[in-house]
Amino acid sequence: LKTTVSDQLESITQRINSSRTECDAKLDSLENRVTSRIQDRCEVLKSEIDSSYQTLASQQQALSERIESTMTCFADQFTVKLDALLVAQQSLNQVLDSEKIQRE
Repeated sequence: LKTTVSDQLESITQRINSSRTECDAKLDSLENRVTSRIQDRCEVLKSEIDSSYQTLASQQQALSERIESTMTCFADQFTVKLDALLVAQQSLNQVLDSEKIQRE
């Protein structure tokens, strides 16, 4: 009877150890799959972030160029109008000088 109980106890211990080893292996496999999925998702997100950053940088560059072009255009228009006003002022001064001379 002692041998039978001892044999049964040994058999139960072996099954427990076998089950523990099997559970550890399954847990390791699950951990590896989850870690792999997380890493894959992180790579996808990183790629999406990099792409979005590049798009934003490109849009910002285009906007900066448009602003600079617009400012240059406004400055050119202002210069043309200012030049026209200066010419008109000179003409007016000549007319005023001419009328002043005629009165004297």
